[in-house]
This record gives sequence, C-alpha cells and structure tokens, in this order.
Amino acid sequence: MGGRSSASGAGGGSGHVRTGRGQLPRTNNDDALTQLQRDTGYDETKAREALHAMTEFYGGDYQKYTAGLLPDATRTATEAALRMPYYDGEVYRGVFFNDRETDLAQTFLSKWKPGSEQMFTDTQGTGKGVLQSFSSDRSSAEQFSNWGDAYTGETSIMFVMHGNRTAPGVQHLSKHGSKEAEVLSPAGQRFKVLSVTMSETSEGGRNYEIHLQDKGWRKPKY
Repeated sequence: MGGRSSASGAGGGSGHVRTGRGQLPRTNNDDALTQLQRDTGYDETKAREALHAMTEFYGGDYQKYTAGLLPDATRTATEAALRMPYYDGEVYRGVFFNDRETDLAQTFLSKWKPGSEQMFTDTQGTGKGVLQSFSSDRSSAEQFSNWGDAYTGETSIMFVMHGNRTAPGVQHLSKHGSKEAEVLSPAGQRFKVLSVTMSETSEGGRNYEIHLQDKGWRKPKY
C-alpha cells in the first residue's frame, strides 16, 4: 500500500529537508517560538499561528481536535510538524477504555489488525485525519493507558511506534514539558500494524500492545 510521500522526507514537499533528533528541553514561550522558526523556516507571524495551533491541541480544545472539528488548526499544526526534525527513537501512546460504558475498544481492535495499514481518524467516524499525541517516555504513556491496572470490563492499549521519520518531538513547545515528553503525530501519518498481543491484568482487565511501523505521510481529509 503506498509508500512515503515527499512530505515525509522534505517537510511537506517544500524542499525543507528534515533530520532526526531527540527531545529539546522546555524553557519558555519566547524560546519555543524562536526554535519553531528555526526548525520550520517560518516568519514570526506564521510561527505564532503554528505554535498556537499546537499548544491548543496539547492543553486546550483537545476533544474538538480529535473529533475533527478544527480542520484549519489541524492543517496548520500538521504543516508545521512536517517541517520540524522528526523524533529519532521509539515512541508510545497509551489509551484507556471502560468497556462497560463504550464498545470503542473492540471497534478499534477489530480494525487495527496485523499487516493492515492504518491512520488515526476523527472520533465522529467521518474519516478525517487528526493529530495524535505520542510520548518518547513509555512510563508517561503507561499512565494514560492505566497499563497493568485495568479491572474486569476495562481495556488498556499501548501503541509502540518503530522507525519514526514523521512525528516531531515537541516537548520544548508543550507546557507539559518532560512530564509528558510529547511527540506530535501529524494528521495523515500512516502506520503498518506489525503485531498485536494481549494479556490479562491481575484484576481481570485487558492489556493490548500494538506495534506499529511508520509508513510516512499522505495528505488526509481534514
């Protein structure tokens, strides 16, 4: 199924060549803006727009972003992310579901099967590409998934992404800093599902670990 687009290696096809790096330390908003300008080549006005779109995703209208209700901001954040150095290392995302209240866990697991190619889409089911927050710190993702502590009727999912060349580390831009060590997956990032393993917790809950291979970026529906 399609390979990488030019955006995965050249910042959205702009000719802005990307490289990998680790996380940068969080300092202050002025330093964050300066670093974003340096990484993207944006002028100050455009960099401020991108920084606002990203920080709102980290700590503002997160639910609206994941529901696909903020297409312009999602596009702005995605275009900036594709110009930034990608995070060079494994990254993790943890998700927790209460199966007694929703069947989203099973709906999700029935789609993300080994060998398939997937993309994170909006929670309303319209197929729009959305931003997703990963972490370079597995323990942070474990906290979000309630890993190992799920009770009967609860499901924890841990995504482990290998070979990332698309999602940048944004710890230095996020107000959460190293506490969440965020890595921003842009809308349209594709993944090949390598494996899915399940184990039960001592309390009767389910742990699913899903290993992914980065397959680059293709322009999504916003």
